[in-house]
Amino acid sequence: MFSKQVDRVFTKFTDLPQHLQYVAAGLICFICEGMDETVHYFGDVASCEAKEFSRKKLNKRTQEILSKYAGKPEIVAIVQSHKYISGVLRRLLKEGQSFGVVNTALFTWLLYTDRFMYLMLNDHGMPETSVECAYPATHYSEELRVGRRLEDDTMSHYLDELERELRFYNVIK
Repeated sequence: MFSKQVDRVFTKFTDLPQHLQYVAAGLICFICEGMDETVHYFGDVASCEAKEFSRKKLNKRTQEILSKYAGKPEIVAIVQSHKYISGVLRRLLKEGQSFGVVNTALFTWLLYTDRFMYLMLNDHGMPETSVECAYPATHYSEELRVGRRLEDDTMSHYLDELERELRFYNVIK
């Protein structure tokens, strides 16, 4: 069950599945437009998932955000620093948190749509990651540590990083 994690290589925002475009647009919105717009946007997403808001309007707003801000230098730098979709989205969350608190309750709707991605984002900042996203979370941590995108996906690389992280949080000695 845990031998293979599902994550894909990031190419561009418009290639993401629709629900991940919503997450990306919301996190980019927070970085570029601030908390008020982000709360409003994620409220629209949650309402749309509950079938109380027009998906057509939401998709239009999502594309506006992505086309307007995806080319900004800070967003491009994030994209170029991570290989996988989960790493790019988690980094957007991390960068957004440098501007203020991004509560993962804003995308609770994602739990029912994409459990893996919800756990990957929800685990950000916690000393231990959920077992369901341990492999990509470790890859992300290693990319942060070295400061660049890693193409090498060897297990020994991740075991070393996982041990380093566990020692940092005093889980092991």
